[in-house]
Amino acid sequence: MSNSESSERDLFLDTTAQFNRHSLNELAKQEIEELLSSARITGSSTYARLEFKMSFLQDLAYLHGKLRKFQSIPAVYVHLARLLPFQSRKLKRALEHLARFWQDIPGDDRDRIDAVLLCIEQEIFSIWRWFNKSVDFLADGTGCVRSTEPPSLKRGHLEVTLQNCRRDRIRCRIHKFFEENRSLFQAMIGEIQSLEEKDRSKELRTLEQITASASADSKVLCDDRVCRKVGDALIGIDSKGFPELISSNSKEFRVICNAVGNALVTIRPS
Repeated sequence: MSNSESSERDLFLDTTAQFNRHSLNELAKQEIEELLSSARITGSSTYARLEFKMSFLQDLAYLHGKLRKFQSIPAVYVHLARLLPFQSRKLKRALEHLARFWQDIPGDDRDRIDAVLLCIEQEIFSIWRWFNKSVDFLADGTGCVRSTEPPSLKRGHLEVTLQNCRRDRIRCRIHKFFEENRSLFQAMIGEIQSLEEKDRSKELRTLEQITASASADSKVLCDDRVCRKVGDALIGIDSKGFPELISSNSKEFRVICNAVGNALVTIRPS
């Protein structure tokens, strides 16, 4: 591909692509930045911003809370080591965040903790503002209110707010988004059903089940415990119109991109 051709690429970033832009894995970070340097237009989704908030920013706030509580790096390490296996992503990110701030701060343990706490506070507000500016276009098909609630600092406590959504208190338009894109959801189901049984991941099976329920009553999606299970599909449909979508989650997004009609650009996990 020539330079003139590569500069015409319009790229849509899922949540994992945004993670990689802040990764301590230099290869992962370099890979995504090289891709973005070739882009004419970049886009993402407010639902990706929600997922970024639910993981990256909440993990930062989690680490901040543990540092405030224990006032000791060894004690924080011991606490993190006791996290259950299903919390392995939280452990990995918490350790990465700790390394990110800790390695460049001189002084004794207490002085460094105060400095790290301040760095985390500054970082979380900076990254929150960064997300909107990090792409040229932010799709908002679902009208996700939870993705708009900013972090806050109250009496030293860092909060990354995530209010509950329930169908008796609808605050978004995800049910309307489903109706508007019913054919794309059905196309995803067709793609899933064309796969061999061994290739149908847990996430794809869940997408199939929830789509069936939403087809009968789209308001079942107006519950954050439900919508989060089909986040990839929501982001994928928000990407329609973009020729290429970037993700490290190839198994699910290959199905989604086939249904939406764009190409998947696979990147290494962060």
